Amino acid sequence: MRILTLYIFLVVSFNAGACSFIRVIEKFEHTKEGTIEPSRPNFSVSDITRGTIGESGSCNDAGILRLAISPEPEDTGYIFSIIDGTFEDQLFPSGPVTRIRDTVKPSSYFFVWLDGYSPEQEPIDITVKIVAVSKDGGVSEPQLLKVVHPGVKQAWWKFW
Repeated sequence: MRILTLYIFLVVSFNAGACSFIRVIEKFEHTKEGTIEPSRPNFSVSDITRGTIGESGSCNDAGILRLAISPEPEDTGYIFSIIDGTFEDQLFPSGPVTRIRDTVKPSSYFFVWLDGYSPEQEPIDITVKIVAVSKDGGVSEPQLLKVVHPGVKQAWWKFW
């Protein structure tokens, strides 16, 4: 009986894997005391990677939005929110965040979402409001950043 159970387990077993990402942003803590007003942020879209079909256990179904800021001030957090357009998943955390300086290269912010395990992806057309928050809780004028991706269409030669 044990041999039969082992045989069934080996024949029916499959490659199970998991995908994980290193933490790249963290909550930004501020004191809410003082009067420092941070400068308006200057973010730009570096890259957008869309989810695709891949191997089991891979992270191919994740979408990644990479933003760059120049210059990057010290002791500043950012609040990101979508103010125009729709997005299929929650892209930004609520509240101010900052990049984890030991794990992410300077001036880079990464946001990951479950984009889907498909060769086709819908277009992205959103406007993101970005507000800088100083260590004492002061807020800047908002930056409005347009994030656009044309999506991915199924290849014309695929009929199935």
